[in-house]
Amino acid sequence: MNKYVNYIYLTICEVTLKSIKGTNFISYTTYCKEMAISLKSNNLSSRDRRTLIAIYDKLDPIFSLNTDEAAIFIVQFFELEPTRLREFELAVRSTNELFPVMGDC
Repeated sequence: MNKYVNYIYLTICEVTLKSIKGTNFISYTTYCKEMAISLKSNNLSSRDRRTLIAIYDKLDPIFSLNTDEAAIFIVQFFELEPTRLREFELAVRSTNELFPVMGDC
């Protein structure tokens, strides 16, 4: 995995960590697993749709991805192994602890 892909995944993680606040998910990896299932079955809730729009809105100005390219990265992110998802989660949370102005995850 190259740095470019890692930056995209970190951005997706940042957006999704914000979106799961106030939900009943036990963990971030559980949320990602459920999102992967929802994406595969094309059975998205309105909250899932809002999250996907927020991800795309964040990816577009930073990485200039078209919709199809963004969709591929989003699906790939949610299908990552739990240990990889946890690494991205910890990176985003650590960054937000060090630089709280940057985000509120």
